[in-house]
Amino acid sequence: MTPGGGGYGDPFARDAALVERDVGRGYYTIDQARELFAVTLAADGAVDAAATATLRGASKST
Repeated sequence: MTPGGGGYGDPFARDAALVERDVGRGYYTIDQARELFAVTLAADGAVDAAATATLRGASKST
């Protein structure tokens, strides 16, 4: 057996609250949340909804 789990679906469509939770649990850094999921988090780990929407909109156009 080998590890797997490439994920399911578009990572940019993932619920930002779930990304926030995963960052809080130490699975990802704030920078990784932005790069992998297009979710912008403040220094305290809270989702910046406006910045996330802007980032996700920009990501779709590229």
